[in-house]
Amino acid sequence: MRTTAVALFCFLAATFLVPASSQAGVEITKVPDVQCGSLRPAACLKKVFGNCDEPCVLPASDGGWSSDWALIEKAVKRKVRIRFVIDDRCDSFCALFAEWMRHDMPDRICIAPGASLGYHRVADVELIHGQWVIQQRYSVQHNDATEKWLKEHGGETDEPKRIPYADLVAMGIWPTCKPSDPKVVAHQ
Repeated sequence: MRTTAVALFCFLAATFLVPASSQAGVEITKVPDVQCGSLRPAACLKKVFGNCDEPCVLPASDGGWSSDWALIEKAVKRKVRIRFVIDDRCDSFCALFAEWMRHDMPDRICIAPGASLGYHRVADVELIHGQWVIQQRYSVQHNDATEKWLKEHGGETDEPKRIPYADLVAMGIWPTCKPSDPKVVAHQ
């Protein structure tokens, strides 16, 4: 019996998946744990980020499963007052979540000086005989500024390419955190 776990970005409506060079059959050893499984959205948000007060400073993130981030998105839509601060590395689905927040709810997310967003090609993986195997890789269409930065830095690869804070600010599309926010200042 084969269990399929598709790590495709499923909650950003404007996303277009573009097949990249396939690495079908390549075994991978580092696979993130599914954090939420059958948890309800609010419980998933709490499990991934802990007790997120206002504002919620996101911990460093390697990303994870699209199913977890889709639940987090649902929770965020329901918790209209929570704001998110990115002040560390935010890779993979974390970066895509940040993009979604910036696009749909720009007043509820900001970047602080420690922030970086990491982008890579998304993997469609399958569990075969207890081993995770890459079935295909995809590049995801991002906003124009991110696409331009990635192109200038060699395009998306299998490992995250991190856009540093200064470059995110230079893009002119990312809200920066206000230093007057005591929680942001305390975190820096």
